[in-house]
Amino acid sequence: MTAVDSELAPTTNAQISIGNLPTSNSLPPPSSFALLLCLAGANFFRIGCQLVTTAWSAVQITGRPESVGHVLLVSSAASLVLSPFIGAFIDRCSRKKPFVLAGHFGVAICGASPVALDFAVPHVAPFFSLIVATLLSSVSGMVLVCSMDYFTKLAIPSNERTKKLATINSVSQLTLIAGTAFGGYLVSCTAWRDAFLLIGGCGLLLTVLSACLLPSLTYTPGIRRERHRFGPSLYMRHRHLFSIAACSALAYAVGQVTNTLLPAFINLDLKLSGASYSLVKAAWSIGALGASAALARVARGQPCPLHHDLCTVLLIAGLLAVVPFLSALKSLVAVHLALGVGFAIVRVRSEARFLTECPTHLLARFRANSLFLTSSISAIVFVTPTVCSNFATPALYELLSAVIAVSAVALMACSKVRREARSTHVGR
Repeated sequence: MTAVDSELAPTTNAQISIGNLPTSNSLPPPSSFALLLCLAGANFFRIGCQLVTTAWSAVQITGRPESVGHVLLVSSAASLVLSPFIGAFIDRCSRKKPFVLAGHFGVAICGASPVALDFAVPHVAPFFSLIVATLLSSVSGMVLVCSMDYFTKLAIPSNERTKKLATINSVSQLTLIAGTAFGGYLVSCTAWRDAFLLIGGCGLLLTVLSACLLPSLTYTPGIRRERHRFGPSLYMRHRHLFSIAACSALAYAVGQVTNTLLPAFINLDLKLSGASYSLVKAAWSIGALGASAALARVARGQPCPLHHDLCTVLLIAGLLAVVPFLSALKSLVAVHLALGVGFAIVRVRSEARFLTECPTHLLARFRANSLFLTSSISAIVFVTPTVCSNFATPALYELLSAVIAVSAVALMACSKVRREARSTHVGR
């Protein structure tokens, strides 16, 4: 499979080596996309298990529902502090495969850490063990996603990127649902520390599969521009990449608002059961899966202009604002189905746009910047119920959806100004 030569700009003298074979801009094995598909599916099965296991463990240990938000806040804080440094380090190292292996092996250590800490330090607080596991998982995830972008970009041609990324997202959604279901079963029949061992086993299995099947990749740019720059400061010279990352982060913000407020809204305001909550969450996942499958079939060529996705963000922010006015379960399911569709469309097209427009030698740094931006917005969502403790859940829905909508409009206006400035410059 080949990548487009222009994608290597501004590093036109870049040298790429796959295994022991140097090549200019390709990842030759025809099964490379199938391998990426398998690795993504297995990893998202692990993520689904881990999401349920972590949330259930936090509540089980503390007896307080807000402890889930505290654990998620720790993960977001780790991304805020470490992601710029991790991204810069991966970009500056020529060999990329060791970082993929380190990411998966870090997940394996994360899964084993609660049992290991309990064995080594019997009197350690259980919640502390959970925090340690969360931090290890967060750091490992950052290393993994920043390094895998190199393999993904070189394995998928730009003219097929939206379609194939939608295929990967469809498989990921399916395995995420399966992992979530299996994780729920696991925590219901075993202790929380033992449940984490499955996560460690998945990480170890993915380490072995990646070591055996993933080709080695050495990327050495011929011209190392901005080698001393890292973190959000890079956005000053690549503002279009900021717009792409911000658009994706706003879509994620809609998801985080739902994760944070929906349980309280269904339980406290509507007096519905946990089964109703599961049904609404399942509707979101089904909508995301359906949208990804549709994009995998119909997407052609380059992704659409960015302002189309910003309009989609505006639409789902409007739907989010409608949620507090709904009392019937059927209407809640329908709205969250639509929210899942909009989220998946923005996510897939943002990924395709990012891989196409980001210079190859800066992939890890800008992926880290994207994680930084998403974590910043997520942290704001997580702390809003605490800061605005006098607000009822419906008011929080309205406040956060309004902030997302205003941010999308501002981003749309800034993007329009930059497009007009570029057109004027070209005209001269």
